[in-house]
Amino acid sequence: MNDLPYSSIPDFPTDYTASNVFGRMLDGLGYRYYWATQDLRQEDLNYRPSGGGRSLIETLVHICELTEGLRLVARNEVILPPLDFSTLSYESLRSKALSDLKEASNLFTTMADDKMEDMALILQSGEQQFKSPLWRVITGPLTDVAYHVGQVVSYRRSAGNPLAPGVDPFMGVTKRS
Repeated sequence: MNDLPYSSIPDFPTDYTASNVFGRMLDGLGYRYYWATQDLRQEDLNYRPSGGGRSLIETLVHICELTEGLRLVARNEVILPPLDFSTLSYESLRSKALSDLKEASNLFTTMADDKMEDMALILQSGEQQFKSPLWRVITGPLTDVAYHVGQVVSYRRSAGNPLAPGVDPFMGVTKRS
């Protein structure tokens, strides 16, 4: 588990390109997810804010489904729902989501900007395919992951296990005390 990506945010690129900006958004998300999910206890994973809401572990499953989708978009591959990671352990969910974000970031940051225009979210259902532009990836799954990472932070705080002190998403490093 110690070799998971995003305990810190990698150095930022020297130039502003569409592919670098997209990759950097994924890096920032990876850092936030890394620390939001660091050292969760069983009682944290079981925490459910209300009778009908998702538990924290169910939220991690959903995040993993979304990060798999982001990875497939970066690979320009078709997403074949339903994606189901409900049998994975907390450690496996965490590792997979972080690896998905890292792979997607690497693919985007090494992509030529003119190729970005061809990128899309492609969903397949039976014989039907739904293709949506990269803009919707930003306002859809990428933003959804950020929303749910915030839920994880809130849930763990409510369960009595707040985020580690020193986590600094602005600087992308964590100061240990």
